[in-house]
Order: sequence, then structure tokens, then C-alpha cells
Amino acid sequence: AGFGYYVREGLSSVFVHGFTSLAAMLVIAACLMITGIFSLVAYNIDLQVRELEGKSEIVIYIDEQVSRTDAQALKSKIKNIDNIKTADFVTREQLFEDYLDSLGEDAYVMEELRNDNPLRDSYQITMKDVSLHKETVEALEALDGVAASSSMQEVSDRLIQIRKVINLISVTLVALLGAVSVFI
Repeated sequence: AGFGYYVREGLSSVFVHGFTSLAAMLVIAACLMITGIFSLVAYNIDLQVRELEGKSEIVIYIDEQVSRTDAQALKSKIKNIDNIKTADFVTREQLFEDYLDSLGEDAYVMEELRNDNPLRDSYQITMKDVSLHKETVEALEALDGVAASSSMQEVSDRLIQIRKVINLISVTLVALLGAVSVFI
């Protein structure tokens, strides 16, 4: 009983049990197609969530008592924190200009504050790993010269939860459909 025997028996069985064989092949093909489609959709969603995580940023505001030179020198201390990907210094004048731009036609209302700018110099910081958001904010706030910070930790936490749920659902569905296609 060689390999040729099994091939002949398999082919003759397909023709003898035509409809049943066709149904089994169609079910297997459908399971594999659904598995592939769901895997691609889950992968695409995972990429989108990771992209959003990459845009999650922390803004730290420099104490008003700190000189501009000392504020810019903070960058090296900020970059020494493990989870920091980028740290961009933004002057209070640039922040004011950006704010006026965001107001559009209504910017004239704020023009009289230009000489008495209430904003602070700041750093816009992105992280390497969003799951370490809380620890990163704590490390940044512990630096001398940092007055306050602003971040969207709730959004970061929600994104991490969404990614975990999607990964769990996709692994479960792929495993179930894979098992169905093997046992048919």
C-alpha cells in the first residue's frame, strides 16, 4: 500500500461521494477564508491602535522662575528618562502664536495679551511605550524646573485595553476557525 494507492482511493472517494466531498471542501475553504479575513482585519486594527498610541503625548510646563537657557538644558535630563522617544522644546511665544492660529478670525481678541503672554515654555514629549505612561509622567514631574504636566493617560489606558481585547478576540476566532477547518 504505497502513496499512489492512497491518492487513487482519495480521488475515487471524491467522485463516489460527490456532494459530501464538495460540501466538505467548501466548508474548509470558507473557514480558511474567514480566518484569513479576520486575521487581516485584526492586524489592521492593531496597527491603527499602535499608531494612535504613538501620537499620545505628554506636555510638561516649565516653572516661570526657570530661565530660557535652563529650560532648554532640561532636554538632556528629559531624554535620560528611559521611556522618552522625543522631547521638543516649545517657547511660550510659539505657543501663543499657535493658539492665535487656532482661533482663526477671532484671534484679534487675544492680541492685547501678546506683551503679557500668560503661557509658559514647555516640552512636548512622546513615549516609546504607552503602557509606562504613569511612570513616565511621575519621572518628568520629579525633574527640577517642571511646574506641571498635562497628558491623556485615560486615553492611553483605553487604547491599551482595546488592543488587548482585539488581540484576544482575534486569537480566539482564528483558533476556533482553524480547529473547525482541521476537523472537517
